[in-house]
Amino acid sequence: MPKKSILIVEDEGLVAKDVQNRLVSQGYGIAGWVISGESAIAEAERSSPDLVLMDIHLKGSVDGIKAAETIREQLDLPVVFVTSLADDDTLERAKVADPFGFILKPFSDRDLHSTIEIALYKHQLDRSLRDQQAFLNAVFGGVPCSIIVVGSDHRIRMVNREFVDAFDVTEDESFGSRIGDVLGCATALESPGRCGNLDGCEGCKVHIAIKTAIEGHTTRKVHCRIDSRDTRYSRQLTLQLSSAGLHHRGEDLAILIMEDITELASLRRLLTAEKSFAGIVGATPAMVEIFNTIREIADLNVPAMVLGESGTGKELVAGAIHSQGARSRKPFVPVNCGAIPDGLLESELFGHERGAFTGAVRERKGRFQLAHGGTIFLDEIGDLSPAMQVKLLRVLQEGSFERVGGEKSVTVDVRVVCATNKDLRHEVEIGNFREDLFYRLCVVPITLPPLRDRIDDLPLISEFIVEKESAISGGRLVSLSPEVLEIFMAYAWPGNIRELQNAIRYAFIKCMAGVILPEHLPPSFSRVVAGLSPAKKVRKSLTEEAVVEALEKAEGNRSEAARGLDVSRATLYRFLAEHPNVAAGD
Repeated sequence: MPKKSILIVEDEGLVAKDVQNRLVSQGYGIAGWVISGESAIAEAERSSPDLVLMDIHLKGSVDGIKAAETIREQLDLPVVFVTSLADDDTLERAKVADPFGFILKPFSDRDLHSTIEIALYKHQLDRSLRDQQAFLNAVFGGVPCSIIVVGSDHRIRMVNREFVDAFDVTEDESFGSRIGDVLGCATALESPGRCGNLDGCEGCKVHIAIKTAIEGHTTRKVHCRIDSRDTRYSRQLTLQLSSAGLHHRGEDLAILIMEDITELASLRRLLTAEKSFAGIVGATPAMVEIFNTIREIADLNVPAMVLGESGTGKELVAGAIHSQGARSRKPFVPVNCGAIPDGLLESELFGHERGAFTGAVRERKGRFQLAHGGTIFLDEIGDLSPAMQVKLLRVLQEGSFERVGGEKSVTVDVRVVCATNKDLRHEVEIGNFREDLFYRLCVVPITLPPLRDRIDDLPLISEFIVEKESAISGGRLVSLSPEVLEIFMAYAWPGNIRELQNAIRYAFIKCMAGVILPEHLPPSFSRVVAGLSPAKKVRKSLTEEAVVEALEKAEGNRSEAARGLDVSRATLYRFLAEHPNVAAGD
């Protein structure tokens, strides 16, 4: 092993000679001896020693402290100070040079040797750590996707170059900023000083990804949409997120890998026109958005709340969340909280022990226990009594409960999906529903639009129901007449899809031939039938050329094209279904 070379900087010859002899006797090499700060800098650059032994008080314009500071910054060499004066002022000044040790005159051979060895080791370790840091920074900065490190307060600790370029911010602007501010989140901009704990943050996937990571879990490729008011972005920003946790210097952090896929998501929505998803029929933008949300949360173990009027298909959405996720092979257990009397609901949900009450002749498992490993769907959650709300809150918080009449706790692993047709926020405000339970359940809200707000889906849904009824009846071939579709498109649908399903079933029974006509519909549609003009009741003759021209003028908007052709949307949809070449060219 080669000798470590030491440069001696000492303006007293006798002291320098003594130090040199001691170093040689201890096995060190001597890189040289100089008497001034200027000479120390020049000799250190020329001979590149392993360590500089520097007297603090040197003659000349450059003292030992200034020389050491220059050597440390420009040559990255360890410096050990030698001094006979250790007053507070000298020590404070010396700290600026970031020395690797102090030796106070007079000193022993042991003091000299141990101080030098510790300084050499610290310098080697420091250089190794800096090399590692440089490597990690190169990796962090070179990854071709945006990486952001966020604290539990949702404030940014670090970003990489890709993030700076992708989101048009500087590192200085990002550091310490709320992530909502950097992304231009409308909710965050409305509430300065807060991010992640507002009413509008309940379903924010960025908030969920950060929270999940800080709790020690990972999130992989979740799509997230943010309403942005930043002029750099479109109205809705679409991100793909992955996250993981990191504990650093006593703080729990979240590492987010973030990709802006707004343009890609828009292209996908244009190129893919899903007619159904997991048994839910629809192709309007609102339904496509719901399909995407279901995909995003299917594998996340977070509660979801399905909101919407009665008859909109809330249970179908809950079933889709279950069937598309990792719990799909486990039970899906629905419970209608509004249909079970409060006195029986506790037993229904949590089970009971034998003899717990009159009629309890045997032990019975509750719905939560039956759903272990899978999903429990609590429909009409807004009808829960205050007492049951408290019991449900405990299950959500602790994952355990006691059966009615029992003392032993039962622990379950259950994903909770709820639904209601009530305005739960209003129920919270008037004191009918617990606020803490609401925020526990409504982590991801999914709002189903009523049928009247997605009327363009009506032909698809009607066709789906007719095919289903045909299968039930043994394969009987029946179709809807254009006039019936016109009536359906003009109807208000207070009962939503459930009413549509019942109307088609009724007409299926009344229809003896293969086409359902207006006279086959339930009496509730008579007013709409009477309101149609004779011109509306007669199907207008269309040609392929006219339809293609109308679609081109309307830039593919079928509703606009129908108005241009002076026909109903139902008539146009039926024509396109019968002429697939025209639809393909649309």
